[in-house]
Amino acid sequence: MEIALRSTFIASFLVYCQTYLYVRYQQKKLRVLCSNFQHPI
Repeated sequence: MEIALRSTFIASFLVYCQTYLYVRYQQKKLRVLCSNFQHPI
């Protein structure tokens, strides 16, 4: 039981990490797009 609980916790933690990194990456891309749009080269 404890092992199953631990593996479930680890799986949810990994999903959370991936989601967090993905959101941060998208925000960074959006920020770059916005800065390029505001200051055309």
